Amino acid sequence: MRRPYRRYGAASYPDAGAARDLLLRRLGALVPADGSLADELPHAITDVHSTPHRQAVIEPAGRSRIWVLVDGWLLRAVYLHDGACQITEILVPGDLSTGFTSDGDPASVLVACGAVRIAMLDLDALSPPARTMMEHALHMARREEVRRLHTRLVTIGRRNARARLAQFMAETYARLAAVGLAEDGCFECPLTQEQLGDSLGLTPVHVNRTLRRLYEEGVMAMSRRRIEIFNLAQLECA
Repeated sequence: MRRPYRRYGAASYPDAGAARDLLLRRLGALVPADGSLADELPHAITDVHSTPHRQAVIEPAGRSRIWVLVDGWLLRAVYLHDGACQITEILVPGDLSTGFTSDGDPASVLVACGAVRIAMLDLDALSPPARTMMEHALHMARREEVRRLHTRLVTIGRRNARARLAQFMAETYARLAAVGLAEDGCFECPLTQEQLGDSLGLTPVHVNRTLRRLYEEGVMAMSRRRIEIFNLAQLECA
């Protein structure tokens, strides 16, 4: 049986530096972070969880741990009895949580979109000031997730297809730009048109038609999992 977790000693996780840099960029958008935290983070990153594309993510429970999404995207989805799917949350690199699981909801699953790696941060390995900073950042991250959920509820309930897609792309660009994974209006997007539809309450045909409309308007383009935004201001105002 494949063991998805590997255990590392202090500061021995091979990509601890990269994970630290990604996390620091994310923290910069949440809370003020000082240099001492940057020195401590590699020593606190101990485990890494790897999940192949399209596989469900399974993680062990644990106290005093924060999970950091390092690579790939995660889709939290609910499947109905008729086979319909609603994606309720999309997590991108830099997102953090005390657990990316579905909180015991048997209808909800967490699926890897692209090859996913989740690094585990052991809070007990941090100094009290650094731990307080991380706990505050986690609180702010939770508030952001709730805000995104509220925004999506309004979007699906009251916005047309063009506004739904535009709002999602503008928000995703801002999230990725905050961690250095989007610039000059471009970012990699592993989502299929079907997954976009499952997130925004649209059919794949409607998504395709709306993407074509936004391209014809000179606003954005999606090609081979890559998004190019030509007019961010117009996208944000849609």
